[in-house]
Amino acid sequence: MERAARPLNRAGQGGGSAAVRLWGGSVCSTPTRPINHDPSRGDLPVTDTPVRTGTTATTVVEDATPCAERNCRIVSVILVDDRGWLLLQERDAAAPVAPEQWGLVGGHVEEGETFDEALVRELAEETGLAVDGLELWFDEVVQHSPKVSSHLADHWQIHVGRADVSDADIVLGEGRQIVFVDPARIRAGELDLAIASSFALPRFLESETYRRLAG
Repeated sequence: MERAARPLNRAGQGGGSAAVRLWGGSVCSTPTRPINHDPSRGDLPVTDTPVRTGTTATTVVEDATPCAERNCRIVSVILVDDRGWLLLQERDAAAPVAPEQWGLVGGHVEEGETFDEALVRELAEETGLAVDGLELWFDEVVQHSPKVSSHLADHWQIHVGRADVSDADIVLGEGRQIVFVDPARIRAGELDLAIASSFALPRFLESETYRRLAG
């Protein structure tokens, strides 16, 4: 099924009002490292500069330093189908982060990109889909897992929405598989979830937003 990418047209992304949250769910009033870090490294820049879709004004420069060693901006998407199942990615053994675990579709916001631009790109690259009407559900600065780092933090956005698609519509671009998963399997702990997904998915499934989308 062919879909053309369309702009999401939301304003206010990349602002500085995000809270700082630990993976355990508690909010830190004072991060252990300044959040407005050096923008030249792509680390949580103070502002994003939007550009018109279809122009060449955005220059994406990928920082080769892994996110385990720096602050990053990360965007993820959770799509809900008409059964209330969630679109998830099973990573393969070659994944640099959380190999052979289940996680959310999405990735890093590269230097020169807005969150919305990265969302469109990541969704297209990993699934071949373009979905209108996504809404911002989570927008916070999260500290890395203590297993990874005790002094770094990422600005993480999760966008969610209802999608009239099935597994057959997915054009796999990354990972072992990207499929819709029965939420009962998530609640039962049947999936080996990446740490970020183990933080986000239970909260999403208990949210009013999920109940509305799955309705």
